[in-house]
Amino acid sequence: MSQKSIWTLCRLARAGYCLFGLSAQALGQTLYEAENATLGGTANVSTEHAGYTGAGYVQGYDAGDLGASTTFSVSVTPAGWYDVTLRYGNGYGASSISVYVNSAKAAVAQLPSTGSWTIWSTVTQTFLLTAGVNRIAYVYDTGDGARINLDNVAVSPTASSKPDLAVSSIQWVPVSPLESDSIRFSATVANRGNAASPASGFLVSFRIGGAEVAASPAYTAAIAPGEPGANFQGRSINI
Repeated sequence: MSQKSIWTLCRLARAGYCLFGLSAQALGQTLYEAENATLGGTANVSTEHAGYTGAGYVQGYDAGDLGASTTFSVSVTPAGWYDVTLRYGNGYGASSISVYVNSAKAAVAQLPSTGSWTIWSTVTQTFLLTAGVNRIAYVYDTGDGARINLDNVAVSPTASSKPDLAVSSIQWVPVSPLESDSIRFSATVANRGNAASPASGFLVSFRIGGAEVAASPAYTAAIAPGEPGANFQGRSINI
């Protein structure tokens, strides 16, 4: 979009709309319009209330509309933590909606009233996304408040500090086991993020063909960012 086009939007739209459009570009965010997402249940596209971006917004999250969903296909590179900012309208009252990332429920977004259906606001949540296409879905689950309209999501790398643990290597002894040998597994876990991991206790599960064959004791120390790795020892098993 040219600078002239942006200025035209600024003159035609209210300040909040204009600032959002500018900030999305200035911060390197990628914008995904709700009307282009995959809709489920009662979710549908509307243009009734002014102030939306793109060609419309998604409604159909009213009381009793359980299962209504809007699924965005979001592409990122590389894998890591990303801020996902939802732009929504809520002329009803305090509300909430469940958020799924790649089919797993990741959070519940709290969506305060915007005061009017023509006034839009944003809420930002941070999720760990894989490289390539990720599916981010806003689903009306049991216990959610809903009564909202969805305009778009903006996705950008987060500036927040987050740990990112990954198994960097796996070893076993003996290296070439024979039948009836006892095997001991070990793994190295590195923190590739920019914050220490919580010292809350976690473990490594060693699996063969999807079935767990060994597990390390719980590790209760924090792993510092950039640390080459913490060693996890699995119990010995017989083959």
